[in-house]
Amino acid sequence: MTDFFIDTLDLSDFQADRPDAIGFTPADITAAQTLSQAAPPAAQWSTYLNALAATGLTQWLSQRQLTAQPIGANIWQVNGFRLGVIVATQEDEVLLPKALLDTDACHLYVAVGVDEEYGQAYILGSTRYDQLKARSLQTEDQAYRLPIDQLDSGGNQLLLTLRCSEPSFIPLPISIGAQVAAVAQSAKQSKIRVGQWLNRQLDDLAAELSWVLMPPMTPQTAGLRSATATASNSFAQVLGTIASEGIMISDLSQTAYYDLVTADPAVRLYAVVGQLNPTEWSLLLVLGNPDGIALPANLQLRVSDGRQILVEESVEVARSQAYLYTQLIGDMDEGFQVAVTLPSGTVHVFPEFVFG
Repeated sequence: MTDFFIDTLDLSDFQADRPDAIGFTPADITAAQTLSQAAPPAAQWSTYLNALAATGLTQWLSQRQLTAQPIGANIWQVNGFRLGVIVATQEDEVLLPKALLDTDACHLYVAVGVDEEYGQAYILGSTRYDQLKARSLQTEDQAYRLPIDQLDSGGNQLLLTLRCSEPSFIPLPISIGAQVAAVAQSAKQSKIRVGQWLNRQLDDLAAELSWVLMPPMTPQTAGLRSATATASNSFAQVLGTIASEGIMISDLSQTAYYDLVTADPAVRLYAVVGQLNPTEWSLLLVLGNPDGIALPANLQLRVSDGRQILVEESVEVARSQAYLYTQLIGDMDEGFQVAVTLPSGTVHVFPEFVFG
């Protein structure tokens, strides 16, 4: 595993005795390193920095009784606000990715400094979307250059806005605003208790949301004739392919699916639930077309644990993939939050999947 050392930061705001500093644990550093290893080589450094910045921000918010829900790369949802996280790597300015302002607009942008020498992160400052759009920002490659002295210094103004203001006071582009409303609504819903599926019974919320429980099947049934529906046979073949790629699927697992409301082609999310042992359970997610045709470009599957994004899979080129999949393993008291971004840009956030 590659070890990263942040020895280029010399921000004047960095002081070891700052009372609002967030300290990293060895586990935080290891988790950031592990996450970076999954990224392409050219993106590993930025992935590492972003992971540490996200850890610092979420811990800072948690200490102030605020919960952050990841909803995209460097984007978090807090009290209905979209927060864009920017890593500060220079003393006098931060680089704001153009997409984070022009495409994935956020109500608030938070600059987070990371100092590994002291094992700490700091909230350097924040600013609002409408304030940024009113400025003439210089550009560098695919980023805007934002002087640090144009930010509201520290975290006091950020905290005041999150607690005392309303997201509607900072208007966003209409499409983004609709996504914000959808995420907020989904966050209010209860949990999907998938452990009940193993008893061949949908939990109340899954039934209410029109999930469909499939007949029992395992990868070993792939290709065999049976009286089950065509959809079951087709998905059994998918399970067989996934199993051949090293994914372990319990013979006692149970599958349900949900058809997303979207334009052609249709998109279906399959959830395969299993109990591995008395203390662990697994959730295999497969995103595909019910007829098995190739997926459209810009389709994305994202999973988080409520603190950080665990998986982010996407279709880069149309018709290059038949499905996206990922498997999560958690303790019995752990849950997973799943979001699907459609090619239209619409984000569908599911209630949290929990076992019990």
